[in-house]
Amino acid sequence: MKSKLFFLALTFLFLVSCQSTQQITGSYVNKEAIPENPFKKVFIMVMAHKDAPRAAVENQLADAAAKRGIKTVMSSDVFPIGFLADKPTKEEFAAEMRKHGCDAAFTVTLLHEQTQERYVPGSQGAPYVAYPFYGSYYNYYNMRYSYVYDPGYYTTDQIYFIEGNLYDLSTDKLVWSLQSKSYDPGTLTAFGKTYADMVFYQLRKEGLAKR
Repeated sequence: MKSKLFFLALTFLFLVSCQSTQQITGSYVNKEAIPENPFKKVFIMVMAHKDAPRAAVENQLADAAAKRGIKTVMSSDVFPIGFLADKPTKEEFAAEMRKHGCDAAFTVTLLHEQTQERYVPGSQGAPYVAYPFYGSYYNYYNMRYSYVYDPGYYTTDQIYFIEGNLYDLSTDKLVWSLQSKSYDPGTLTAFGKTYADMVFYQLRKEGLAKR
C-alpha cells in the first residue's frame, strides 16, 4: 500500500513539474464579427504601468506575428514614454492606428494579480536505493545527509491573470478574446515569448490563423 501511495505522489510531482507556467483559462470568438478578408496590419498594445514591460512583450508578439507573415505596429514604437499614463482618448488612439495603416488591434491587459503560498516537501521521501555504498565515509555522509535533514519549506508564487483582445478597427468590434494566467513568469522576454506562442496556438486552434 505504501509503495502504491509513493508511486502516486511521485506521479503527481512529475505532472506538476511539467505543467506550463502559462495556462489558457478561457477564450471567446465573435463569429459575427470575423471579417471576410484577413487583417492586413495589426496594432499591438500592451497596457502596462511601465514602458519597459510594454515594449518587451510587444516585441515578442510582433516577432511571433512576423514569423507567420503578419504585419504589425507596436504601441511602444508609436507612443512616447509615459503616453499611456496620460489616459489618451479614443480619438487619439484611432488617429495613430489609421496613420500607420492598421485595420486591427490586439490589446493585452493584466486583469488581476494574486499571491499564493504553497508547501515544498523536503527530501525525506527520497526513493530508497537498494544497493550498498562502497565509497568513503565522507562521500556517504554527503550523499545521505540531505535525505534525512533537508526539511520542507513554504514558498510564495505570484499568479497573473491576463486578457488579450483582438478588435476589428473598421467596425470597432471585438473579434476574439483570450483569458490566461501565468505563474511566476520570470523574465519579461521569457514571458513574452511563451505568451505569444500561446496566443497563436489558440488562434490557429480556433481557425483564426493559418499557423
